[in-house]
Amino acid sequence: MSQAVVLDENDVPGAKLKHPDIEKNTVPELRRWLLCRSIKCSGVKTDLVKRVQDVINTGITEIDPKIDGGKWYFLKKQQLTSLASNHLIIPVFPKEGKYYFEKTLFSRF
Repeated sequence: MSQAVVLDENDVPGAKLKHPDIEKNTVPELRRWLLCRSIKCSGVKTDLVKRVQDVINTGITEIDPKIDGGKWYFLKKQQLTSLASNHLIIPVFPKEGKYYFEKTLFSRF
């Protein structure tokens, strides 16, 4: 069973603004933030700030899986696949004495 891979702003560098006040972010930070969402990222700072505010107001949170050539998408997919395929193994030890433990352990060989 495959699991849907959805990137969030913590998965991709630059997808999260450094400052909560949008205008305090630099032009490269604003451009990267917009690029991560496949939004036009050209223009002067006032244009970028307005665009970021519009995106935030509309509630668009999706990060483009193709950002940086899909690098972050494939990394997250690999991590999710790895987590799904590994089983947590918890050893169960006998509750009565050393002899019982050794007998149980070595009886498998």
